[in-house]
Amino acid sequence: VLIILLGGHLTSAQDFYTEKWQEAEKLELENKIKDAKEIVEEIYRRAKRKKDDDQLVKTFMFRAKFDLIKEENAQQKVLNELEALISKVKFPNKNIYHSVYAKLLNDYVAQNRWQIQNRTSGGLMDQNDFLTWDAKTFYAKISEQYQLSLKNSDKLGKIPVSDYSAILYVRPLGRELRPTLFDLLAREALGFYKTGYNRLTAPKESYTITAKNAFLPTQELKKLKRPAGDTVYSKYDVVQLYASLEEWHLSQKNEAPYVTIVLERLE
Repeated sequence: VLIILLGGHLTSAQDFYTEKWQEAEKLELENKIKDAKEIVEEIYRRAKRKKDDDQLVKTFMFRAKFDLIKEENAQQKVLNELEALISKVKFPNKNIYHSVYAKLLNDYVAQNRWQIQNRTSGGLMDQNDFLTWDAKTFYAKISEQYQLSLKNSDKLGKIPVSDYSAILYVRPLGRELRPTLFDLLAREALGFYKTGYNRLTAPKESYTITAKNAFLPTQELKKLKRPAGDTVYSKYDVVQLYASLEEWHLSQKNEAPYVTIVLERLE
């Protein structure tokens, strides 16, 4: 009976979130952002009371999006709110918010690439004001946030990605190939490192993928060293992230995810 009651309670909670998110998204499509934001605030209050972590993350993402839509120069406000959240929350939500922080900065760069590219490296810059940063500073900050998002990767590897289903865009049928929160966050970081800032800035000496090192086994990849002058952008970070994912799934005997990651790297 207890199992039935608990199951009914969980279904009811999910129904609430499903209905409210549908309502918020419909209002957003109708450009009724203020009304949509009120629905998201209602979801946030419930998620906070019930300690539904995935819903809390999703509400922040939507609140941030609405602020960016409706408020001029809202980026700094959103980043300040995110920094406050990061200082308060614990693992693994802290890791997720670090990833979101990195993505927000990276999105800003994508939208303002030309302006940032023309800033002089080493010019007048305020470390607390991203509007003054040059490309190298942006890369360093974004990379730092992604690295923080992957902290305690062994623990992240033990958290089922389904625990954060509210923020997932991966179809349920594909989750067996990316089964953990580590997979989710690592691939967010890979999306950054694989595209990188190679058109904005380049190191004097960079790591190069060759026929010799591309097909190294996982254990050998982990032993590779970053070139001394390669401090800004290279494929080294990409290779090391793949190696970390491979190493984890190999240690857990997760054959399908391991093979998928290896094949993806070899492409």
